[in-house]
Amino acid sequence: GLKTAVITSTIRTPEEQAAIMLENAKKNLKKQYDLYEAAGESVLDVYKENKSASNVLSLMVAKIKALGEDGKRVSKHCVSNEAYLKRNVIDIGLNSMKAANANFEPKKFAAVLKKLRDDGYLEILIDETAISNSAWHFEILVNKKALVKHEQNTILDATAWV
Repeated sequence: GLKTAVITSTIRTPEEQAAIMLENAKKNLKKQYDLYEAAGESVLDVYKENKSASNVLSLMVAKIKALGEDGKRVSKHCVSNEAYLKRNVIDIGLNSMKAANANFEPKKFAAVLKKLRDDGYLEILIDETAISNSAWHFEILVNKKALVKHEQNTILDATAWV
């Protein structure tokens, strides 16, 4: 019944990922260490060791790229275009959805996302609405399952939606 969905995050370049991490690290470094795993923590270490340097952002970008070359990801959002075309990574923000939809019901929306996961449309669903990100994070394996248009029960080609 919603007319609008607000995607608050999706694919990120290393530059975008580093900028987000830098901004958040400046606000609360400890909270960022709690959020990330080892690869992300190593990028935060670059910030911690160089936070007064004028090139701290470029140092963080370089670290993210080096980790990527070693097959390590800092964030599920920070992937190549080729990888993203196979697995879409999307966040839908709780507050954005509330702002865009006057009658938004978070529990109902969460239940619909869980059903989509259970039905095989979402590969991964993480409800982060009660933690720092305040969003629903989900991942879709492209073309894993044909899409069905609800009103007419018509099967659609999933690539048309990407």
